[in-house]
Parts: sequence; C-alpha cells; structure tokens
Amino acid sequence: MGVSNVIAFSLTIFIGLATFGSIFLVVTNVVGTVEKSESVRQSLYLDQLNSKISIGSVSLSGNDLILMVTNNGSIPLWDFQHFAVIIQYYANISNKSTLLVSLYNFSNSPSSYQWTSSQILEPDGSSEFQIVLPYPPYPNTPAVAVISTNYGTSAVWRGTL
Repeated sequence: MGVSNVIAFSLTIFIGLATFGSIFLVVTNVVGTVEKSESVRQSLYLDQLNSKISIGSVSLSGNDLILMVTNNGSIPLWDFQHFAVIIQYYANISNKSTLLVSLYNFSNSPSSYQWTSSQILEPDGSSEFQIVLPYPPYPNTPAVAVISTNYGTSAVWRGTL
C-alpha cells in the first residue's frame, strides 16, 4: 500500500511538472513573439518619423508626367511596389475635357496607369518619377499629384498641365 502511494504521488508530481514546463514554454514563446512584434512596430514607427518626401519640378512629355521627387528624410526609400501614386487631371478625350482620378501602380516598364522611378531615393537625393497617363492632359487645366511612401508619408503637388 505504501509503495503504490509513493508511485501515485510521484506520477502526479511528474504530470504536474510536465504540465508546468509545457505552460512555461508556451508563455515564453508568446512573450518572445510579442517582444519581436513590438520591436518591428517600433522600428517601423521610427522609419515613418524619419521619412519625408517632396515634389519639385513637374513636366509633361506627351502622355508622360515627369515628377522630380526629393527624399528629405534620413532613410532610403526603395520599396516602390508599396508606394501609392494618385493623379487627378483633366484628360483630353475626343477634344473634350474629362476629369480623371486614378491610382497608378509601379512597373519597371510602365504603360498606361503605371509609373516608374529612375533610382532609389537616397536621403537628400532626388529621383525622377515617370507616370504614364492614359490620355493626354487637356491644355491649361488644373491637376493634382499625390505620392505616398510605404511608410505613409506623402507629398502633394497642385498645378496646371
């Protein structure tokens, strides 16, 4: 009777320690995941604070809208797939002024509704963004260009095409 009590007690202690060890490992893993997520969030937040762009000169060549974009921040901007470029302008469709607002996607060899960049935007550097408009702009009409980086910072240009 005494030996069976010792075996039962030992088995209960073993199961309890195994359960405690499993819970400890799970909690440690969750804490590690939370710490890593917080570190990534903090890094993205700092990158967001350190990114800033501006649009300088704007020119037009046929259906190509050329924007000179300057990186005024302290981190390089290169993830163009996650940039948002929105253009609002009056298109010349069958000699009629038609308002168009469109989102343009990045491409290395752009066609209509796409854009490309000549290089990575290094801190204090500039790059030419070539945006291919689907229609030529109607002469002397207002236009707006908005560029938002992958960090959420943006630049707006308003003018006449």
